[in-house]
Amino acid sequence: MPSQDEINEMHARIIKLVSESGRRYENEKAVDDVWILNIKQGRSIINILHHLNKTFILIRFRFDLNENDKKLLKSSLNNATELSDFEYDLRTAITSQDINYLIRREKCARDLDIPVGFDIISRAFPFEEEFNIDKFDKAIQNVINFGVLGISFLKTKVISSKELAEMLESMSTSPLGMYG
Repeated sequence: MPSQDEINEMHARIIKLVSESGRRYENEKAVDDVWILNIKQGRSIINILHHLNKTFILIRFRFDLNENDKKLLKSSLNNATELSDFEYDLRTAITSQDINYLIRREKCARDLDIPVGFDIISRAFPFEEEFNIDKFDKAIQNVINFGVLGISFLKTKVISSKELAEMLESMSTSPLGMYG
């Protein structure tokens, strides 16, 4: 297990890598035995988590459907077979050998556990000598890329016909045309 000085150096190095990768960190805090660094990536927040007794960090992308989207999804899945097919497709969208995922669920009126959000998680090993900005950035990009795939999949299930019409309208009225 690393010493406290080594841990502090590693945390400072992670903050420096965040900056070098063109991202900025929102805040840094310690909760129990976990150091947490929240970084901004576009409109998303990515969490860097370091359990102080571990030699690796977790990089987490978290997504939750809003209440309106949850209602739409709950109303669109009518039975266990539809739910099973939906979950299989969601898992397929967010599965990779480089990441792990956790799907959060809520019960709905038909006594089905409906997926309402997920975490995409990647590991990085900052105490290893060969750990560098490329490995760090790749771990962040993995969680972002699979997070976006998961969001896209969930949104296709809950997008309202009004939103779809607005999207199609904005595509067809683009001053540059469909192909820019």
